[in-house]
Amino acid sequence: MSVCSCSSLAPTVSTIRTSTSNSSSTSSGIARLHRKPQKPLLVMFLKGRDASARLSIVAVEIDHNTAVKRERCECYNSHSSCRVSCVEQERGGTLRAQRWDAEDLAAWDVAKVGEWQRKEGEKVWPNLRRVSMKFEKMEDRYKFAGSPCSCNVRTTHELSRCNLESHNGLFGIVKQVGDEMLRKYHSEQDQASSRTIQLGPVPEGDF
Repeated sequence: MSVCSCSSLAPTVSTIRTSTSNSSSTSSGIARLHRKPQKPLLVMFLKGRDASARLSIVAVEIDHNTAVKRERCECYNSHSSCRVSCVEQERGGTLRAQRWDAEDLAAWDVAKVGEWQRKEGEKVWPNLRRVSMKFEKMEDRYKFAGSPCSCNVRTTHELSRCNLESHNGLFGIVKQVGDEMLRKYHSEQDQASSRTIQLGPVPEGDF
């Protein structure tokens, strides 16, 4: 099992050269297109206990409302030895997820995960409300989801400090990175739409 993001931690920027012309003048400039970052994914590789059971890949999108719900098990106690983590939506909604089954290891196609994520309207695994994971060791569960803390997380800085202390595990770190990338993208889009861009001559060294 792993938590991953199919997008880079840095914004994706493509630089293109443009030129405009009319009857009186010709000018050139550089335009930047910002691609909307994809949401992080919780990706699980599964196999049933039955020897004949199929192999499966399950991908669950992590958004601002996706959370580890400690009240579903015994993780609400900081001294608990609970090995279970439950992932749900904060407001009780359904998780956006997909599952792919394979007959054998050779048929496991990880590329399907990225292809599905790029198609936002693609069908999903319906009515999935909770993913419960039992880890082999308590230490593994702690690395994934952390443990209860008394941190005040009203600001982004406070949340970052809490995550750096591993209180929310890898899940919390990946979730915050995804949120920050999306927030930065929307902020840049708002700024771009509120100002007038004028194209001027491109410096000779840029060619």
